[in-house]
Amino acid sequence: MLDADENVIENVFGVGLASGFVPSGKLGGEKNFRGQTNGYWLYQNGVGEIIADQIF
Repeated sequence: MLDADENVIENVFGVGLASGFVPSGKLGGEKNFRGQTNGYWLYQNGVGEIIADQIF
């Protein structure tokens, strides 16, 4: 997340469709898929795991 001057705010995380997160790797679906994956499962599991890893 960014502050009003567009500086990164350390240790603050945003989740959800408007967060700007673009799933890739194991969260991005099949290798030949070119769209964007989104859904509740993604944010409750894969993205949640990424955030937890960063916090701990």
